[in-house]
Amino acid sequence: MKRILIGRNSALWRQLSSYPELVGKFDEVLSHKDVAAHAFTPDDEIWVLSYSRDAMENSQMIDCLGQIKTGRVVYFSTATTNVCQITQCYQYPRVKAQAAAYVATKLPNSVIVQLGLVYTTPSDLPSGRTAAVSLEELVQFFRDGPDLHSGTFHLFSMVDKPHRSSLEKALHRAYDTLQQLCAGYPCLLRPLDVVLRAAGWKWYGYINLSNRLWSSTISS
Repeated sequence: MKRILIGRNSALWRQLSSYPELVGKFDEVLSHKDVAAHAFTPDDEIWVLSYSRDAMENSQMIDCLGQIKTGRVVYFSTATTNVCQITQCYQYPRVKAQAAAYVATKLPNSVIVQLGLVYTTPSDLPSGRTAAVSLEELVQFFRDGPDLHSGTFHLFSMVDKPHRSSLEKALHRAYDTLQQLCAGYPCLLRPLDVVLRAAGWKWYGYINLSNRLWSSTISS
């Protein structure tokens, strides 16, 4: 059996590939453009990090894997897909949710990993509560693999980071209230998101919505 990773050019793999624990863990590392021409076998275990903003490109890659009938497929999605139960206005979680749903339909032997925001130290995270996973935890997951043959795996916990000031905390609370008032149209706040981003605050947009939704369903 070969263990093959698709996502050679992904930012996540660039972070992980230098770790000694992962040297030799994958027999081959491909880009998503290599998939159609690659000679997979039914015994191969495929890990998929690739992502395209074009939903059609994602579907075509998944179709290729479905036709090959490989072994287990570990497909990396994002914890932020939960915002799609409220809105479809954010492109990244929407496309990732569509791809994960397509994987579940086309590849019944797949494990869909809902990945939290990856951090080296908690200082990397937005202030407040965030669905996140440390780089060390991620390396361990890549080394050991999920204890599932199919289904969904949550690779994150809720991590708290104090706000840098009482002003930031108050503004975050006010933003969260505004976002709730927007209901299914949180993208109305995009002009404000631009201002918050310029100020160096990371708790806006779908990140804030996703974290609020996860915080209401899990405790840690």
